[in-house]
Amino acid sequence: KNRREFLSAVSYRQLKREEHWIKMCAELNQTDQEKGPKEVSRIFFLAIPPFAYPKVAQAIKTHCRPVGGKTRLRVAFEKPFGSSLKSAMELQQQVTGGFAAEEVLHIDHYLGKAVVRDLLRLRVQSPSLIDEKINAGLLSRVDVVIRESIGSKGRTSFYNDNGVIRDVLQNHATELLLLVAAPLPKQRGEKIFENEWNENKISFLRSLAPVSPMEVITGIYDGYQDQVKDEGGGPPFMPTFARVELKMRQDTDKRLQNATFVLTSGKKMGVRESYVKLYFRSPSSSSFHDGEHSHSFETKCSKEKAPPLSGSKESACWPEFVHFHIQGGLGMPPPPPSITVVTSEGVKTQAWDAGTKGWAEYREETQSSPSQPLSPASAPAGGGGGVAPSSETNDPLHQQIEFTSASSSSSSSSSSS
Repeated sequence: KNRREFLSAVSYRQLKREEHWIKMCAELNQTDQEKGPKEVSRIFFLAIPPFAYPKVAQAIKTHCRPVGGKTRLRVAFEKPFGSSLKSAMELQQQVTGGFAAEEVLHIDHYLGKAVVRDLLRLRVQSPSLIDEKINAGLLSRVDVVIRESIGSKGRTSFYNDNGVIRDVLQNHATELLLLVAAPLPKQRGEKIFENEWNENKISFLRSLAPVSPMEVITGIYDGYQDQVKDEGGGPPFMPTFARVELKMRQDTDKRLQNATFVLTSGKKMGVRESYVKLYFRSPSSSSFHDGEHSHSFETKCSKEKAPPLSGSKESACWPEFVHFHIQGGLGMPPPPPSITVVTSEGVKTQAWDAGTKGWAEYREETQSSPSQPLSPASAPAGGGGGVAPSSETNDPLHQQIEFTSASSSSSSSSSSS
């Protein structure tokens, strides 16, 4: 019943010419004058190539503004919005004239995912999970991975103008990095928090060291060039895979001087999956000064407490990591969104519950460690995941490992680690 009611309220239009817009908008305004529920908001979500924004924005301004003044108008522009700061500013001038400031929204749809929306709230409500460690200078590495199983067939005209860097890394992946690593606002008032958070994100980005193109690994999947040619495109071919390591400039945030931020994304990588993983150094007998306070630590790692991550009997202070599994992954069906924390004392995993409080009560609701030991898992086909520890180093901080529960029956608790 609900499905039928929903479908009966949905219509499909092709808006190729101005008369198409005139007809549709006239029908919208006519419907709003009839008896029954009144239109509260008229929202245009534009997930179209940026070159089409000015023409569509003009059609909305000319023909589709609600009559009567009681219905809100919102026009949302999806990323990418321009290809540089200069082109983005020019595009902004073209599309916003005639709209009030509150009527124009710039959207990155990835931030609309319920799991991603909860990341900032989780940091505020559970400071010991991430921020206390960042403040102590213990963050070692952040991995932001967005892998897609499909290619670009059917939409290469868009993709070959943008590539994976503009399509994913400089928006989706960068926003995810900011959500877990940019400094939290000190103020808690809603508007003050929002303003300070935006300032902190900008400050974080400005603190990153410049990256040379030679330091970025890029590639294309097999068959991409043929797909572009078949759809009327041609050289040059934009990358469909990219991986970049970012570091802070030496004259900036001292807490993050030794942290590495790795952004990875690609098309047709054998699995659809996205996650954010933070690695933390195990505290040692040392002190750290963040510019305001001194921090002292003592090593608590021991042979008895170290989990059997690799089968080694040697004592090791394994780094703690926090893994936010956003979507996808191996398995049918794919594992649900979850948060997993691995420490020298074991593993804690909690599935994200869209129906209740998400991760807000993480510390109070996580369960004890699973009884099954952990074992290394190789990277899935397509690369971009974890790799086995290098035999050339015994430093666990430099051993990138993906872990999975040895028990296949542990349901959601084994979903992301």
